[in-house]
Amino acid sequence: MIRSAVFGLAAGAPTLAYIGPGAGIVLVGTLMVPVLVCLAVVWAVCGWPVRLARRLSRRHIRKSTVRQVMVLGLDGLDPRRVRQMISAGELPNFAGLEKQGSLMNLGTTAPPISPVAWATFLTGVNPGKHNIFDFVRRLPGQYACAPSSVRRDSFDASFEPLRKSQPFWHLLADAGVFASVLRVPMTFPPEPFDGLLLSGMAVPDILGTQGTYLLLAEKPDNNAAHGRTVPLRRARPASQTENGIREDAARLRRISQRNDLTRTEGDWHALLPGPTIQGHEWQVPVSLHRTDADSIALRIQRDTVILKRGVLSPWTRIVFRKGMKKIAGICRLLLVSMDPVRVYVSPIQADPSQPPFPLSWPNAFSKALAARHGPFATAGLAEDTGGLEDGVLSDNDFLRQVHDIRKQQEGMFLDAMGKNRDGLCIGVFDFPDRIQHMFGGSDPAHEAVIDCYRHADRLLGSVLESTRPDAVSFVISDHGFGSFRHAVNLNAWLRQEGLLVLRKGGTGDQLDDIDWSATRAYAMGLTGVYLNRTGREPDGIVEEADAPKLKGTITAGLLSLRGSDSGNAVVRAVYDTATQYHGPYVQAAPDLVVGFEDGFRMSWRGAVGCSSEAVVSPNTRHWQADHCIDRQLVPGILATTRPVQEAHAYIHDIAPTILGLFGVTPPAYMDGKPLTLGMTGAERTT
Repeated sequence: MIRSAVFGLAAGAPTLAYIGPGAGIVLVGTLMVPVLVCLAVVWAVCGWPVRLARRLSRRHIRKSTVRQVMVLGLDGLDPRRVRQMISAGELPNFAGLEKQGSLMNLGTTAPPISPVAWATFLTGVNPGKHNIFDFVRRLPGQYACAPSSVRRDSFDASFEPLRKSQPFWHLLADAGVFASVLRVPMTFPPEPFDGLLLSGMAVPDILGTQGTYLLLAEKPDNNAAHGRTVPLRRARPASQTENGIREDAARLRRISQRNDLTRTEGDWHALLPGPTIQGHEWQVPVSLHRTDADSIALRIQRDTVILKRGVLSPWTRIVFRKGMKKIAGICRLLLVSMDPVRVYVSPIQADPSQPPFPLSWPNAFSKALAARHGPFATAGLAEDTGGLEDGVLSDNDFLRQVHDIRKQQEGMFLDAMGKNRDGLCIGVFDFPDRIQHMFGGSDPAHEAVIDCYRHADRLLGSVLESTRPDAVSFVISDHGFGSFRHAVNLNAWLRQEGLLVLRKGGTGDQLDDIDWSATRAYAMGLTGVYLNRTGREPDGIVEEADAPKLKGTITAGLLSLRGSDSGNAVVRAVYDTATQYHGPYVQAAPDLVVGFEDGFRMSWRGAVGCSSEAVVSPNTRHWQADHCIDRQLVPGILATTRPVQEAHAYIHDIAPTILGLFGVTPPAYMDGKPLTLGMTGAERTT
């Protein structure tokens, strides 16, 4: 029961702190770790009789067939590539599972998008019951979109989860089964249950976004489309300082004084932006000093970080302060160039040792993980694909960042496996998805992709070694991968067909350019088409009785759409959500979900309402592979230590299957069905 004391932190785990001029401030926070540990241990010791009695009282009503279940989630792992590499003599651990148990396709959701598929995995229900249909959602009563996972009005407001239905591990907890859940997407904000959870996809950065890097730049950089340029101002002697520079230096001193910091001095100065609260952006002054031809000393608050060109720094802590309030974040730094000076600042993420909002359940869990494993990436989309796309990060910089995150997450998951020998352990890793998006479009496969699958196989081997001999293990992915050679703007196609009309003078660059009084349909998100319905949209014109015919017209038109250069079909299938989904949230779904052919995907600008592009155009971005196509083309993978008896398995089947293994009857509302698991060859001979 002591394991409930936040991963056994009391077992002498080392704590990390900065050594330098500012170590005094960090030391205070570090000294709080033993206090938190003691409190956790007291609760574990004093509270274990109550928890033990509660679990024992629950266990007598269920008949568990296992003691430990492990789920290794590998986002985007493609079953076709796994089979190809097994045939080539690679991936020995996956090959072993195929021989011992099962290795098969796992049917995914429509659309096969991570938030939709993972929400189905953890609830066992279709999107009509869990309310996640895309990365973005249509705002009720508006022609606008917002993130689909959570709602938050301001930085200092609480998060409202938009994913509905409950995770299946809550049902296990009610039956007395302990669960350790690490970075499963769509678990933010963390929900209370009798177990441990660290949230994954949907956790924002300190700026409140899903990942905005900063670029400290001596000269303006117009290529930082996915980030934010922060101007560096060169320091000058007082006798040569112009009014503007003098005013800026005075502003830096005022901010330093408000933050109780020493005066910031150096060859260059900048103000590092942080969260915006009540209309005011909190900032931290930084200074840079050239130390030699290839390195710079960056001073931030009371710490100095030496940056060498092309080398990512360790995690650096930043504390934004205003009065008695403070918000702690962490980031990594990279000296991109010396002439002109450009310094990359990774998206500033919530500090897990002092989170400004809950990252885990219980809240002390993230603090315990940070004390045991050091600072770690907390943002849901921690791997900075935007920095790579903008050319701020090189291929090697990006891959180093991805694999550093992977290694730290591996350590956490293996630690969890060792401490939770009776119950459920789930860990989801994002590195296959991020690497394939950026390098998965080439044929033959890019070495980064091949190496990614080798890492996945080695991780599988380490995890299997950490489980009990009688454990049941699952390896799953939410989808596979296809190529992304052509961008399709569905709004441009609807406009071409006369179903979307621009207002007079409108350019089609945004939703506000649309004449809604004459528009019958519009696209939003990566696969969704909405009818401009009366009673649902603010200026809807499509009556309920006319909706089926209009859906049929759009479906037929999309299925006949051809690529401009190849003449190949663009769309493989169109799904009517009125029949595809069922549940209380179907009305929030798009009216149609478009399943593109391999090689085609919704354009980035089209996903947010733009209609001024060509209908089909070449994809010239570094993001060269995707899965937002027809679900039949990108199934996930299911590998198990016990053979699956069914010929087909679907992602919504995993939750009821695990419930059944622990002797818990799946609730009637779940859409998935328990899979039948046979015995392994070794079990049959004993």
